[in-house]
Amino acid sequence: MSDREIKEMLIDLKKDQEARDKILLNLQKGQEKLFKGQKEMKKEIEKLSQTVAKIEVEHGQKLEILLDVVTGHTDQISSINKRVEKCEKRLDNHDDKFYVLNSAVQSY
Repeated sequence: MSDREIKEMLIDLKKDQEARDKILLNLQKGQEKLFKGQKEMKKEIEKLSQTVAKIEVEHGQKLEILLDVVTGHTDQISSINKRVEKCEKRLDNHDDKFYVLNSAVQSY
């Protein structure tokens, strides 16, 4: 091999090495961007998780209030139903008494 051929091979090797170094630098920059993006994504996921937890707590409290209201209404309705039943029994009793009284009056 001549000196010229060796020199050309060294120049080619140097160009290849420079190209490889550029590729490695681009890969390193890409990897840094990827890591930065992952950190940002973790932060966003954490914020989202906290927001979801807050919403769950708020909705849980609202559901408890609604349940209390419904339970209260159910208790009121039960109480009213009992009172209506008592009134109906009294009316039935009064009907029976009126019938007896009417029968007694008509028999005179």
